[in-house]
Amino acid sequence: MSNNATHTEDPDMLERIKSMAAQSPDTLLQDAVGAVALMVMLYGALHLPTLV
Repeated sequence: MSNNATHTEDPDMLERIKSMAAQSPDTLLQDAVGAVALMVMLYGALHLPTLV
């Protein structure tokens, strides 16, 4: 059985991502800040048991 699942990037999807980033850089920045905030909260929540 051969594995033909090679990693190929969809050029249409890359163009859509570039277009979205160019149209709304503020929203992209807010999303990045939100993702970082979620990671910080997760990190803090996972370390809470060691403080109690």
